[in-house]
Amino acid sequence: MNPFLLRLLLALTLLFVACDPAGTDDDDAADDDDAANDDDAADDDDATDDDDDDSAPDDDDDSTGDDDDSADDDDDSADDDDDSTDDDDDSAGDDDDVPPADVEILQVHINNVAYSFEGYYSQSLTELPTPLAPNAVPGMVGAAFPSNGYMAGCTVAPEVLGFLRCTGMQGDFGGTAIADSRSGELIFGGSTIWMGTGSLLLPTPAQMGLASDLLLTGIIPGYVNTSVVETNGLEPTSGGQLALNQALASVLVAGWIGQDDVDAYVWLQAYTLGMYVPENADWIVLLVKDSSASSSPSN
Repeated sequence: MNPFLLRLLLALTLLFVACDPAGTDDDDAADDDDAANDDDAADDDDATDDDDDDSAPDDDDDSTGDDDDSADDDDDSADDDDDSTDDDDDSAGDDDDVPPADVEILQVHINNVAYSFEGYYSQSLTELPTPLAPNAVPGMVGAAFPSNGYMAGCTVAPEVLGFLRCTGMQGDFGGTAIADSRSGELIFGGSTIWMGTGSLLLPTPAQMGLASDLLLTGIIPGYVNTSVVETNGLEPTSGGQLALNQALASVLVAGWIGQDDVDAYVWLQAYTLGMYVPENADWIVLLVKDSSASSSPSN
């Protein structure tokens, strides 16, 4: 072989060997790079998977929690509805709790002869759903005045302005009681006995207000819608009208009436039986305010 070619081949072989290690390193580096890239990509995939897993469950769970909260809100609103139902019940209860109308009665006692005040008595009574029946009055009178049994057989006169007057038998012993049919209450009782020993039974003297409280204004400041005077034939009814005017002229009575509608029933109570003694008799002026009734003014 030509020596020149032989040296050329040898030089190329050496050159190839010298270059081969570098090529191998490149391949390894390339492989390392590829592996690193693959690992990084895998890590990225894992991270992506983690993010996806985290976001999906967490977000879904949170949103589910929000749904639970909204459910709670719905429950709260339901409670609010229940509360509103309670409010409705309360408002309905308010209608049921409306108190019944009151009947206010003021009685003024005036001497038959001197027309001086003897005293007064004020009552505020609860009105019954059904008015008191007249036939119930004698039993009430007998129970109220057990020591005056002669009054138990009293006779009830026709109702006047809501008042039921029951007068006992005329003789040595008798008496008169007056009940208010609106409230079912007995409001007046007086015995009429021989020799002038009859007395006021209801209200008792201790319950009566002082006569000195009934100061006069000097004028008649107001009026009543309707007035009825009954004397059992012992005095003219004009005397009862004078007694009513005397009562209406009182400062206390005028203040009690105010601007309200008032009716007046006047009864002459004689405390002496047999021979009538005018000085031993009183005008019982009953003034009544009934908030459930309406009437037109008249005298």
